[in-house]
Amino acid sequence: MTVVVLRGAAPPAERASAEFVGTMACGDRLRAFVGGLPAAAPCHAITWRLVLDPGAATWSVTARYGVPPPSNPNLMIDGPTVSLTGTLDVRTESYRLTAGPGRAISFARVTDGLIHLLTEAGTLAIGNPGWSYTLNRADLAERPGLPAEAPDMSFAVSPRVSGAAVAGIFEGRTPCVGIAAVLNVTPASGCLKVKWRVTLLRAAGGPDSGRYKIESSLHRDTPREGAWRTVRSGAAIRDAPVYRLDAAATEAPLLLVRADEDVLFFLDQQQRPLVGNSDFSYTLHRVAR
Repeated sequence: MTVVVLRGAAPPAERASAEFVGTMACGDRLRAFVGGLPAAAPCHAITWRLVLDPGAATWSVTARYGVPPPSNPNLMIDGPTVSLTGTLDVRTESYRLTAGPGRAISFARVTDGLIHLLTEAGTLAIGNPGWSYTLNRADLAERPGLPAEAPDMSFAVSPRVSGAAVAGIFEGRTPCVGIAAVLNVTPASGCLKVKWRVTLLRAAGGPDSGRYKIESSLHRDTPREGAWRTVRSGAAIRDAPVYRLDAAATEAPLLLVRADEDVLFFLDQQQRPLVGNSDFSYTLHRVAR
């Protein structure tokens, strides 16, 4: 599996200190690196504020666990906060963070504004429908909104389709305001996040086009459906297939870049990857083939 690094990131050795923020899934490998929470303790997510300093070859992070309260396992409250520092190994397309002997993880440098956790095999780590493993550069991040009210995020989701025609089913949560503007959609008042399921079905004639179905909290009443195709990537992207989900009604096309077989990033209409915020990233993960 090939990890695609997108065009536009400066050579890491020449970059100054940069801060990245985001809330990542609470996977075993990540929480083992962070420490500070018993392995058996329930955990929903970990919010990171990471500073990379290539010039000093160091990094520092403040990581806050999001844990369920005893009264409701579906809610999330602040748990322990852990601060770590260590040595930074700047590689051609990644950063390796070492906190001590046998305690290291790596992030792919996806763009100048995005980094994404790598597995031990060097592929992009797969998150879950709630959180990804993407961090967003703080000075480029979308500003989290302040809800005037709490809109209903629920929507009906159809059963997952299966079979040879399925090119992929992807899910995730993203910020709301940025993608709503890209798609020319007016979000509900107080919309902070969007839940997504994107289903791609292959056409009979080949693997690079077909039909799509978008089920999301921006499309609660009626799923968005139409034709998709793979298009030539623009100047912002290098060697990465871009899925163009054609416009529907008053909405603009949705563009998704395939960073690898299992991870997609949202693009704006100029094919520039969207940068999320400390709560959510513009990332989708494959949940079914």
